[in-house]
Amino acid sequence: MKKQILFLILLILLLNDCKTTVSISEISMVLNDRIKEPMIDTKEIPILVITNRNTDGENEECNNKYFKNSPGSVKYIYCFINVPKEHSIGSLDVSNDKIINKNLYFYAIRQKNLEKKDFYDIIKDKKEILIFVHGFNVEFEEAVYRAAQIHYDLKFQGITILYTWPAGPQGGMFSNLMINETYKVNQQYAKISLPVFKSFLQELFNNLSKGTRIYLIVHSMGHQIVIPVLVELANSNQIKNKKIQEIIFNAPDYPIEDFKRDAKVIKNIAHRITIYCSPNDNALKASEVVNKNRRIGQCYKVDGLDVINVKRVDSPILGIGGLGHGYYSSRAILTDLYQLMLGIEVKNRLFITKSDQSSEDYILRD
Repeated sequence: MKKQILFLILLILLLNDCKTTVSISEISMVLNDRIKEPMIDTKEIPILVITNRNTDGENEECNNKYFKNSPGSVKYIYCFINVPKEHSIGSLDVSNDKIINKNLYFYAIRQKNLEKKDFYDIIKDKKEILIFVHGFNVEFEEAVYRAAQIHYDLKFQGITILYTWPAGPQGGMFSNLMINETYKVNQQYAKISLPVFKSFLQELFNNLSKGTRIYLIVHSMGHQIVIPVLVELANSNQIKNKKIQEIIFNAPDYPIEDFKRDAKVIKNIAHRITIYCSPNDNALKASEVVNKNRRIGQCYKVDGLDVINVKRVDSPILGIGGLGHGYYSSRAILTDLYQLMLGIEVKNRLFITKSDQSSEDYILRD
């Protein structure tokens, strides 16, 4: 931990042109020493999972057949995921072949059920924790594979926790086509998931070792769970003045005015908050219609937060060629996140330029 802090201090000093006698070789040594697991080959990634999805079937496996898109009791598990070294950044290639090429495809190797106490015992001695909360219309397999992909591609050296709530289509081709109805059902399930996520964060902070660094990554409708819980915990001082190192909001599906109000509270329990947004996000345009208000993920400045417009790296073709909503796991965002998690200020990071617009602070270049 001391070496990590030293590296951050030295790197920030160097990037800000401060006078220092530290050599490049010393900085390189600290960075290389930090990376104990380089993740340059196909790897089995253990993902801690907390979920309130319902389950169905006798075979307890980390897949969609067992974990459903409807609410159920809270479960604590370990999913061991094969992350192929040949995967394209951001893609989650799978195969139905009986004999799977492990260097090409994601798949769940095994599942281990945990008692609540065992779950938090695993966490309590960790120095770095990444928490991932997915968004709307995401089934279990996609959620756990995505958590593993982010962990691998960031070369994250701590432990990753996935909170997966009962999102996803509600069954049948007709349901999948009725995306607005799926959205409304998912939104209801997000609301009933609030107490589960709140309890998780309370238990997490109660079991943390001193100095643990937490990185919280949220996507899309997941903000409708995470933000109200963070506000409640901050207002009630239930996390005992402990702070989250980095909160990363990706394409937040959350009302603008509510977010500006809530951000003032959340800033008290975070060292830094970053918003990745895009005015070309068609999924949020659809959400605007359903909710009858603009969403913060469409890009709006918020005092004290880093607001980064990413439309250049995941813009729909002519505005209609895609959702422009799934950029959070792309190469460009992961490159920025890698620097962010080392503590580098946004203005000093690669491929960031200052925006001349009133709607954001910075632009991520393609």
